[in-house]
Amino acid sequence: MRYEGELLSGEEQVAKFYILQNIKVTHYYNCIIMSTLELENQQLKKELEDLKVELQKTKEHLKKYTAPERNKIYYETHKEEHKKNVKAYLTPERRKEYNKTYYEKKRALKQKESLSNDIKN
Repeated sequence: MRYEGELLSGEEQVAKFYILQNIKVTHYYNCIIMSTLELENQQLKKELEDLKVELQKTKEHLKKYTAPERNKIYYETHKEEHKKNVKAYLTPERRKEYNKTYYEKKRALKQKESLSNDIKN
């Protein structure tokens, strides 16, 4: 073990020099890597904020077309008229016709399933 005041041999001095140089270079590369990571992090944060703003604008724009206030106002003022139109469209004859076609389709589907089950067995 050497004390601080002792002189080092030539090989020890060279080794110490290279170790110090390696530490400096490693520290330099670490600083560069950290700075690039920080820059990348800042860029990603900025991109995230931009995307959030764009998403918010898009949502507001879509509200204008998907659920405009004018539709709500129209249906509130013309509610009774709309109910009459629905009742006129869905007459008892039409309802019977719809029920009949539903029953026929369901019956055909059951027959098809029973045939496929018979074939499997």
